[in-house]
Amino acid sequence: MPWVKLDDNAMDHPKILALSDGAFRLWLRGMTYCRKHLTDGIITHLAVKTFRESKASRVKELTTAPEPGVAALWSPCDGGYVMHDYLHWNDSREHVQSMQWKARGRMAQRRSPDVRANIKGTSGEVREPLPTQPNPTPTQQRENALARVPPRPIHPAQRHGLPTLHRGGHHTHAWCSERICVPDFLHDKFRRAIGVQGSDVTLRQFYDETVAGIPDSQPIDSDPLKFWPPFVAARWPPQGASDGTRTAALKRASAEFLAGFREAK
Repeated sequence: MPWVKLDDNAMDHPKILALSDGAFRLWLRGMTYCRKHLTDGIITHLAVKTFRESKASRVKELTTAPEPGVAALWSPCDGGYVMHDYLHWNDSREHVQSMQWKARGRMAQRRSPDVRANIKGTSGEVREPLPTQPNPTPTQQRENALARVPPRPIHPAQRHGLPTLHRGGHHTHAWCSERICVPDFLHDKFRRAIGVQGSDVTLRQFYDETVAGIPDSQPIDSDPLKFWPPFVAARWPPQGASDGTRTAALKRASAEFLAGFREAK
């Protein structure tokens, strides 16, 4: 896509400041016309008539020198006008076409012989051709596809080297066994209640010991919210609790467990 080069100081130049809004738009229109058609800064009378910004008064502004000895923005020539210093800021027709032919040649080297070349040319910034690579075999395609598969999430218990029996669909559980699990939110609640360093691993070991101490013949309440809080409260009573409170918590946990066992029978 072609473009024109405009100095960032152009808006402060006395010649531009002296222009009306319409004359300024006509000046820009003429510049884009020259770049699009590669006229090297020449604008024909016929082209000026097709510009929607074209008016005699605006053309007069562009062709009038602001003061003696200073060139106007447009200078009359045979059949039209010449933009002042256009080739000083923009590439010539010869240079643009040379870059287009070079880009076209580089693209032809990269394309398959069966693909039609772009006859309109391409940007001069087209990269140099990359070395060709053989098409991957079916085995390589499978290996590449497997390499893009994201790794399976690691269960929290596995990070601590603890067993995780229920893996499928239990990634929101902090600990799992074949008989009961501990959801993440409940595990975090226990950790905050204990409030001691290493409580995460300590709790997981406590879960193992608690479930291992219950015979397989005795049923376990499948609701973690009912099963775990009494045992945790008995193991870690609130701070400042007396031995009597601890003993009462143990008795309450045992009673609730035995009551559930009798109902199951």
